[in-house]
Amino acid sequence: TIGSSNSYVLDSNLPALTKTPKRTRRSPSGAAKRTPLWDDNGVAALFRLRYKSQLSARFYSKNNADKKTAYVMLAAELSVATEKEYSVAQVQDKDSLRRLLNSLRI
Repeated sequence: TIGSSNSYVLDSNLPALTKTPKRTRRSPSGAAKRTPLWDDNGVAALFRLRYKSQLSARFYSKNNADKKTAYVMLAAELSVATEKEYSVAQVQDKDSLRRLLNSLRI
């Protein structure tokens, strides 16, 4: 087209583009920190529910969604049995620790 140019005019009314800082993963300031909940009774209840209850068969499923559901159910049952709040992550961490210790035994 006649009279068009490829030069661009900066509008001084627009805000300057700046990099926004990356957000860090922090828990909200009002959130309670994770406290150690594992005592002898909690560990015993975890292993009893995990290996000697009706839930144990669910952990051998080939379907990962079924295994995830089993961990949710295990955390709920453990919380009821011990009257303490356990998350799925805490239960999985404890179970993976047990597997690690068993693999190290000679």
